[in-house]
Amino acid sequence: MQFMLLLLSWCSFVVVNSQDTNTVEVNFECPNPCPWRFTGFILIPNTSCKSYAQCRNGNPIGEFQCFGNYIFAESKGGCDFASDGESECQPVPCPVPPTQSPTESPTISESPTKTLAPTAPEPPRPTPFPTPVFFSFLSFVESRRQSIEATVLQSSGGPSTAYTMEGLMSALDIVVNQFPSDKTFYVGEYAGLRYGVANFAAFLSQAMSEGIRMDSCDEWNTDYIFQDNTEKFPLSNACGQYKRAYDLEICKSTEPFECPIDRDMEVTAVDYNQNFMPGKTGPPAFSCKPYDGSSFSGFYDLFDDVIAESAYSNSLGRTNVAGCCWWKRGALMTGGRCAFGKLNKYVGKEAADSRGIYVYPDIHFCSNPEAI
Repeated sequence: MQFMLLLLSWCSFVVVNSQDTNTVEVNFECPNPCPWRFTGFILIPNTSCKSYAQCRNGNPIGEFQCFGNYIFAESKGGCDFASDGESECQPVPCPVPPTQSPTESPTISESPTKTLAPTAPEPPRPTPFPTPVFFSFLSFVESRRQSIEATVLQSSGGPSTAYTMEGLMSALDIVVNQFPSDKTFYVGEYAGLRYGVANFAAFLSQAMSEGIRMDSCDEWNTDYIFQDNTEKFPLSNACGQYKRAYDLEICKSTEPFECPIDRDMEVTAVDYNQNFMPGKTGPPAFSCKPYDGSSFSGFYDLFDDVIAESAYSNSLGRTNVAGCCWWKRGALMTGGRCAFGKLNKYVGKEAADSRGIYVYPDIHFCSNPEAI
């Protein structure tokens, strides 16, 4: 809870506006930094290149700020890192609205010879797609690097090695700029940066409670059965823990993209709890493999610190791991056939083959879920 409050408190450092994010705080030296009929992003005068406005048809609709060593870059429509040669900000004037001459009264002809067809109105020009506020968001996150590394990217055993700041920044670039437009990670477009930071804080708080605290990219075997005065961890927990059956979970009818069950697939997790308990090896990494009718997955016996091969079932009665390759993975511990199927449909090999979306065109997440 303490870390959650810390993450959410970041929002108080972001917003220039103290009220609604679509209401721009008035700069009395330059009430409207937007040129006449201009749509896009533009530097706000007298802010040392730290503040810029989003304009629509000459009207300001949002105001944003660059943090740390970042300044507004017109070429990017957002914040960019300021090199030594760009440390001095060039002043810009406040735009002056054009003056319009008074409209003359129309002259009526006494004997018009013909009736002129009404002039068709000029079709509206398409509004340029607004440059994402990603650069402002990125500069803000970068300015909080030390706080994120010291308080967020910490596992139960110390600084995380699986989840690093460099990996986070690289992943943000991919999910914001390369994912399909309706599946991107929201950083505040159209509503304001504060909403993007709140979304980021919610994501990090969830990641802290899932993959980061374990410092693992794979789910661990933790659902034990107490029997014979000891804890027994079924290896068939790869099929699902705590009453979940990952291999049986399908998507809703509106998105029927779950991966097919392949009972011949063989996958072994990369990570497992290597610091399970002093003097104990702990349950092994999850795995899935075909079932030949006689080989059972067995269980890990905590008391004897051994793996016993027997028809020992998990909480839902599974005694083998055929087709059970869908255990949870990644920062948010995403698991189940539906989740991996959607990942493949929207950004994996199927997205490239059927929709021309090349995010991970060579990774088929249904046949290789460990690639996550």
